[in-house]
Order: sequence, then structure tokens, then C-alpha cells
Amino acid sequence: MYHWRFQAQSNLNGVPDILCLYKGFFIGLELKRPKQGTPTELQLRTLKAINDNGGIGIIVDQLIDVERLIDVIDDYYYCDNIYAENILEYYEIRTNKYEKK
Repeated sequence: MYHWRFQAQSNLNGVPDILCLYKGFFIGLELKRPKQGTPTELQLRTLKAINDNGGIGIIVDQLIDVERLIDVIDDYYYCDNIYAENILEYYEIRTNKYEKK
């Protein structure tokens, strides 16, 4: 897995905190504090843009969210015709947390 962690900078507003590639999937992770952090409209639009363009953009507030996402990708990686939108659906089912906007 390749990843890049961004520090808050004014010229990177809206960019997810962590960008990574995992088994061919582009993933944007927006990190928030549990029960305290709220994403901005710009962050939500950026995550939607990632999802609309074949990537996986999600908000995470605990490590288990990332572990579940990786598990879903691992479980379906060898299936024919698996796309990021399918991964997001399976992730949503497993966590009951992710909402498509």
C-alpha cells in the first residue's frame, strides 16, 4: 500500500487527510474525531468527487473503519468486475455507517 498524509495547508483545503492506493483502488480518507468531528461542505464534495470518479472516499473516525474497508477490498479483490462503487456498497453493509451523498 502506498499512502500520503497531508498536513493542513490553505492550498489543500478539502483534500482528504490520507490518500492511498491499495490493490489498484484510489482511497481518500478524511479523519475526524469520534463523535466530535464534522466534515466541511468542501470535504464532502471532494469525497463525492472521488467516489463519482471511480475511487473510494470515506470519512473515518476510528481505526476499525479503515480495517473494515481493507477487509472488504481483500474479500472481493479477485472477483470479476469489482469496482469501487461495489466496494462502497459492501463497506456500507458491513458498517451501517457510510452514506452516499
